[in-house]
Amino acid sequence: MNTLKTTFLMALLTVLLVTGGGALGGNGGMMTAFLFALMMNGVSYWFSDKIVLRMYNAQAIGALTSVPCREVWLASYFLSFQRQSIGVKSA
Repeated sequence: MNTLKTTFLMALLTVLLVTGGGALGGNGGMMTAFLFALMMNGVSYWFSDKIVLRMYNAQAIGALTSVPCREVWLASYFLSFQRQSIGVKSA
């Protein structure tokens, strides 16, 4: 369902840009707007994860990351997840 919504919204954005390009520049404007929409949709689709992470100033955490006391649970969660992902059995 999310793929369908994403496809619909990208197609809607393309139609809006091409319509605006046609109103402003005729056939040449439509082609320019289409190429711009194609580039913008491609960048948005392929780099959406990086865009969102940068929007929220996300930072990678590692096992040696020093964390404040109130966030110790996050470090312990990370370590348990890391152990599970490499197949270490917990005691």
